[in-house]
Amino acid sequence: MNKIIVAVITLAMAAACSSCAPDSKGGGTGAGAGMTVAYVDTDTLLKKWEKYRDMGDQYIKERDELAAKVKAKRREIEAAGSVSEKDRGELIALQNRHSELSSKWNEKMNSIVSEIRSVASEIAADQKIDVVISNSESTPVIEYGGVDITTEILSRLKEKNSGSDKKESDDKK
Repeated sequence: MNKIIVAVITLAMAAACSSCAPDSKGGGTGAGAGMTVAYVDTDTLLKKWEKYRDMGDQYIKERDELAAKVKAKRREIEAAGSVSEKDRGELIALQNRHSELSSKWNEKMNSIVSEIRSVASEIAADQKIDVVISNSESTPVIEYGGVDITTEILSRLKEKNSGSDKKESDDKK
């Protein structure tokens, strides 16, 4: 599952690179003046970012609970030797919950990718970086060189999230 997540982030970061490129009016450093390339170690970022870890832990917990319910229902049906309308309805409901859970996970992952892209774009603009790419153990891109901005992205994500966590707790009061 992490390989899929890293691949999605890699593709998203590649798309974000186009917004980091110099414009046709001479902005940025351009290839002629020496291009600045930075990278994000997505494996490290995702391992250290509490928001992602907490989200993943919650998803895994819900997924495992749902799988246990499906397993228990199937054992119940096997023990009965036939499938009643009630059992069929319960199985369909469990399948629908699985579908909803997957859909929610995908939405959250899209939000995570957007958040990372946004911060990477900000850092690229601040540091006049022309290209930001994603690098990870599962999908390596960088052999050598480049500026590692992983720690800075992680710091900014944590700052932004701590601000939104504070705002959410203030809103609840």
